[in-house]
Amino acid sequence: MNRREIILAGIGAFLVIFMAQFTAMWFANSRSNVAGKFNLSSERIAKDLDGRAVSLMLNQVWPFDVSQNINIQVIGKKQVDEFVVVVVDVKALAPVQQVETPKEQFSTTTTSKDVPKTPPKLPSKLQLNGRMKLTYELVDNEWYLLGAENLSLRAIPLD
Repeated sequence: MNRREIILAGIGAFLVIFMAQFTAMWFANSRSNVAGKFNLSSERIAKDLDGRAVSLMLNQVWPFDVSQNINIQVIGKKQVDEFVVVVVDVKALAPVQQVETPKEQFSTTTTSKDVPKTPPKLPSKLQLNGRMKLTYELVDNEWYLLGAENLSLRAIPLD
């Protein structure tokens, strides 16, 4: 091989490698951008939360219900694989379900100094405030909520 053939072979190898890299980058970047398609309204996200529950601190659970006047504000969204992770600011208001306490049982001994205990007063309403992470998936142009996680949610008694 003379010098000219070596140079042409080098240029040919460079072009083959360049085209392979370009094609690989094009395929990697052509992955559909589903985060850009995520445009659900706050009302739709609140409706998606209906019937779901999220864990709070101290083993508490907040069950979402449409009667809670759920207020959602989208803070940000990001594509993770084929899913869209959405961070939302959440506010909700719910009445506390009053639990009927069992009747107090007294000791039958005559020397007993048991004092009847008064049940603790529960608040009548709780307000939920904070942020959540929601995971959505796009299937046949329809968004489905897959999961809801607590980021900074707190339930605060109102009275």
